[in-house]
Amino acid sequence: MRSRAGHIQEIAWYQLGPSQDVIDLSPSDQSDILRSCISTATQNRLIADVPIAAFLSGGIDSTIIAAMACQY
Repeated sequence: MRSRAGHIQEIAWYQLGPSQDVIDLSPSDQSDILRSCISTATQNRLIADVPIAAFLSGGIDSTIIAAMACQY
């Protein structure tokens, strides 16, 4: 939110939903893009000067991230 002269204006700094370009792709291509995004994000967060660990909640998301981390 931003305030100017006593007026509050709400500004979205994000965009919800996929772009039309992604929607038009085949499910297989969408899966490949998702896998690549998760892999890149996981690999970027494994850069550390100290040992790291993963806390698993038992959900599918933490399981996927832990499995990806084991590949690097």
